[in-house]
Amino acid sequence: SHPTALPPPPPSGERALLFNNARAANVVAQTLKGKAQDGKEHATKLKCLYISKDAFEEVLGPLQAIIDEDRKWREKVAEAQRNREDKEKLSNCKLGDFAVQGGALVSAATFQLHLVKNASTGAEYTLKSLSKQAVVDKKQTQRVAAEKALLASFDEGSTHVPLAVTSFDSGPYLHLLFKTRATCELSELMEDGKIAEGAAKFYVACVASGLAELHAKNVAYRNVSLDALTVDERGYVVLMDFCFAENMNTVARLTDYCGLPYYLSPEQVSGQGHDKSCDWWQLGILLMEMMTGTPPWTTGDPAQDSEVNIFARITSYAQAKPPKFPYPAEFPGATAEFVDNLLEPNPTKRMGARGAGWEEIKMQPWFAGFNWQGLATGSLLSPFEPVCRAKAEKAAKEKGAEITEAAYKGDASWYEGWSAFGIAK
Repeated sequence: SHPTALPPPPPSGERALLFNNARAANVVAQTLKGKAQDGKEHATKLKCLYISKDAFEEVLGPLQAIIDEDRKWREKVAEAQRNREDKEKLSNCKLGDFAVQGGALVSAATFQLHLVKNASTGAEYTLKSLSKQAVVDKKQTQRVAAEKALLASFDEGSTHVPLAVTSFDSGPYLHLLFKTRATCELSELMEDGKIAEGAAKFYVACVASGLAELHAKNVAYRNVSLDALTVDERGYVVLMDFCFAENMNTVARLTDYCGLPYYLSPEQVSGQGHDKSCDWWQLGILLMEMMTGTPPWTTGDPAQDSEVNIFARITSYAQAKPPKFPYPAEFPGATAEFVDNLLEPNPTKRMGARGAGWEEIKMQPWFAGFNWQGLATGSLLSPFEPVCRAKAEKAAKEKGAEITEAAYKGDASWYEGWSAFGIAK
């Protein structure tokens, strides 16, 4: 018999799948001979199997995407390992190993944020110092204990959700140490009480990305508001206030009231139970407040803006057919359409919670041309980066004041074991 002439081979191998380039090496199959039952020698048959580039991509997708996903997974594993090592190293540190830089970056009802530097390594962190007495006065003891437990369970940080690496108990204060350099609250960046639409788009994207990460861990954040969102030295929003956050692995619905009244979703107001979808409602309220400078559902008259009246307006909106949000006359139409999808009264039909999940937010016309990849990697320039860099540099140069408060003499059982931060496995 005569050998069959094969056509010129198409591009093959990984380079073919990636770039459609010709192969860089040959694979040669040697013919093996053996004796059959009749005692005669016969050449063994050779079967050649191959898969075309089109068929490969139809079943598995582009090879480059597979390589990229594998790289991301390996980087995530490596980052988690580094974070575990950081936690282990810092678990032996004392509060005295960190020097406070400058004054308080953020002062809230129960805590302050300070930039601190590790005296031995020079590494900078953000220290969240909670006043024990203020926590007790605000009846937040259970929430603070739950916040610490939740943060200790995370073994990886990100661009929008910084890692808490250890905790300290020092007399009147409880401390949490975060692997980030915070600068201020988001509300401090508002000029004339507002934020321009382009900047608002950046910050909505920041918060949405952070919420998506938490939702992937089955955590409801429930604390989206201008005064509860912190901005880091790059001008990025970082989620650091977990006092209202809940891990929903053991509960299907939440029924407690928490947060600012005008940020609550209809299902929170009704008290019939809510879940992670309330975060997307709060994102819509955040955008409205940034662009209008006025909290929704309020009139500006304190006598008319009681919690009862605010809840009545939210309920009235939710019950309208169809619901109609009171936008200012000059409010951009495309932005209003985006907000309408977030302020959907039915939580199962609300954008972010329905269908494609938060990916639908990224695909909205309002975000056309937005650099989501740059945001995820931190390479996208923030609208307020120069301002935030200047704040961070100023804090780093200033000598910090000692964090002091009168000794706490109340019940200590609610924060028992606070300094044992734990290493997530």
